Amino acid sequence: MRSACIIHGPMTFGFNFQERKMLSGVTRSEKKSLGRLYGVGVGPGDPELLTLRAHRLLSQVPVIFVPKKTGQSKSIAESIIVSLVPGVEPKIVGLVLPMLRDREQLKEYWREAADTIWSHLQKGEDSAFVNVGDPLIYGTFIHVLETLQNGHPGNE
Repeated sequence: MRSACIIHGPMTFGFNFQERKMLSGVTRSEKKSLGRLYGVGVGPGDPELLTLRAHRLLSQVPVIFVPKKTGQSKSIAESIIVSLVPGVEPKIVGLVLPMLRDREQLKEYWREAADTIWSHLQKGEDSAFVNVGDPLIYGTFIHVLETLQNGHPGNE
């Protein structure tokens, strides 16, 4: 069992993930361990407010997801971590998550992001989702996390 953790300020919230049920015929010993997903709040936009814990985590995980308005746009969260965490750029995977009012349209973007994240977690890769501000309030992370949990049975 692996977990997703949200790191913002001095607090960490944990969400347990159980391994996804594999297709019938696959034995328990053949299952791979899922990677751990971290939701990391990088503060209100000032790079100097990134916590030491967030810095350490971003330096260690092999994959970092950043939300972007479009595939070619700059990400505020990305600009914060690139300026502070050396060597982070090759680990960054952009997720298109535009700011729209149409919730049905947003759900499709959330599903695509959740599927991308799931593909890395299935490989056993620990990953971080970087969010400006609190990952559980006003951020995209909570919506993607819920979509990930709902779209992949066996997760808690």
